[in-house]
Amino acid sequence: MKLLKSKAFAVCVLILAILLSSLYGLSKRPEAAAPQPDYGTFGNALNTSLNTDAFAGYIVDQANILSSNTERELSLYNANWDVLGGSIIAVVTTNSGSDDLENAAWDWAMSMELGEDDAILLMDTGVSDCYLLTSGLFADRFNGAESSYLTQYLYSDFQSKSYDTGVLKLFQHIHADFFPNSSAGMTRPAESYGSGLAAASIIVPLLVCFLIGFLIMIVILNMIDSFRYNSWNRRYGSMGAPPVVFQPIVWWHRPNSSWYRRRRNPPPPPPPGGGFGGFSGPHSPQPPHPPM
Repeated sequence: MKLLKSKAFAVCVLILAILLSSLYGLSKRPEAAAPQPDYGTFGNALNTSLNTDAFAGYIVDQANILSSNTERELSLYNANWDVLGGSIIAVVTTNSGSDDLENAAWDWAMSMELGEDDAILLMDTGVSDCYLLTSGLFADRFNGAESSYLTQYLYSDFQSKSYDTGVLKLFQHIHADFFPNSSAGMTRPAESYGSGLAAASIIVPLLVCFLIGFLIMIVILNMIDSFRYNSWNRRYGSMGAPPVVFQPIVWWHRPNSSWYRRRRNPPPPPPPGGGFGGFSGPHSPQPPHPPM
């Protein structure tokens, strides 16, 4: 068959084969591995890939008792809690010697413009005491156990001036108790972002390749139908009622379609002369008649 020997047909088949191979390769590509979270002492995930810049301002170490590494880790906890539960715990250290830590914590919360679901931990070395003020979602999570958490996880280290150890131990237990396996109170799971991007990185190229493949397939089928029609027309085109009906590959090339009619009944060639109605054009006025 002449069609199979056509160079254009061979090129189209090669392009289609490359495209289909690419689609198959994309479909078998392994899914991008999500960043592995850092697992704390208690086994629940702490996503270390989150940006903590926006939370650094909520760690105010006026008493200069926290290391820079501890401040960064506290900001990381807040970044995770903001994603998982929409709330944070601000940390303020002072040496004011205030006799009313609760009111002082309220003043700091107002000045830092904390949200309704946030909390604040105030540590005052002047009186060797701490106060944890909670609101909204954090108040619901603690359910009145704020003092108990401070007693169990912070006070002993605070009294021995192991401030970094104590505050990190408190945050670790809060994270473990209120966000076990990063599921409690979760509103926007951080891990889902990586998997969503990985899925999009596979789906979008597949859709683009499918669209390109569909367009190439249409072009190829149009070319094949044109070749087949030309072969049919050379044999039966001059007959008023051809004994063999042209059978296209695609339905929009069927007999009586516009594609078929354009080829079966081509428009007549323009009349000689090139101008409108066969005249030479352009229009010029007639010479005046001589006077009678």
